[in-house]
Amino acid sequence: MGSTLTKSFKIDEEQYDRWERFMQESVEIASLSQLVRVAVHAYIRGETKPAEQPTTAQQNGREAEVLEELRQMKAEFQRREREMRGLVQHVSGHHWKTLKLALLEMLPEPPDTEDDPMERVSSWAVSEQHLAKRLDSSERRIDAMLSELRSEYGQVERVTLEDSGVNYWYVRA
Repeated sequence: MGSTLTKSFKIDEEQYDRWERFMQESVEIASLSQLVRVAVHAYIRGETKPAEQPTTAQQNGREAEVLEELRQMKAEFQRREREMRGLVQHVSGHHWKTLKLALLEMLPEPPDTEDDPMERVSSWAVSEQHLAKRLDSSERRIDAMLSELRSEYGQVERVTLEDSGVNYWYVRA
């Protein structure tokens, strides 16, 4: 091998940045000089062709590839989103059932008396507001759960006091 020469050449900054990125990612090329030597050697041996501008067909092909990748990514995202919604519904459903069972346990039965218990329902039945405070939930959520219990089991009853509009709940004996 002969003596080492130093020569310079001009390239635009964009090309230099691409070469730098390539060298950072490469495990075989350690320097810019080595990159140039390897590329020139491969070109002289006919292993590569000079860089050409991509044809319209090549650009369209690449665009189609990118669009297909995006379509696949979107489909994967939607699949994972459906999985997450399913998990949230499962957890929420389990939590909902637990709260409904807790509510059912908290509902009193009407007292056994000769008098009509509905006349003083506020003294023995439980209000939505009271249940919401005890379960740290909203009155609307409690009302929804109790309404479901009412339709599912048929023994849960609601009495709304006309003067105050307060809903009281109980379980029929």
